[in-house]
Amino acid sequence: MAEVDENYKRIKSLENEVLSLERYTRSFNLRFGGIAENPEEVCTITIDKIISSHFKKRVPIENAHRIGRKGPKPRHIIVRFQARPDRTDILKMARSCLKDSDIFVTDDLPYKDLNSKKQFKGIMKTAYEKGDRVLFKKGSLYINGKLYKE
Repeated sequence: MAEVDENYKRIKSLENEVLSLERYTRSFNLRFGGIAENPEEVCTITIDKIISSHFKKRVPIENAHRIGRKGPKPRHIIVRFQARPDRTDILKMARSCLKDSDIFVTDDLPYKDLNSKKQFKGIMKTAYEKGDRVLFKKGSLYINGKLYKE
């Protein structure tokens, strides 16, 4: 029984380590949605045009590609920036720069964090409406700098 408990602890530790590494890797990425697909498109060029026209900025992009299955709605484009400060600037500016378009920008979260964020959606909306400062980081919700606990 002790051996099973020890293995369980090791597995949990490894899962947390993998999640931490995935978060770090995705910290260079953003998801762009609402961009019509074109069979001959080069996603890097498409994103570069969007950033230069809407954000009035030139940002070095390492890579960009569509993700998901083709369907009636356009697939998201995952964009990997060369530097995290550029990524952060684009994310901060997105709401104001894209308000008159169908395009949206969001964090590229690991699956586990995405599910956590979905569970907090109503709480986050209520806090935003009250004027509270809301932050979702590493799978946890912070409201006015304090960890939210249900």
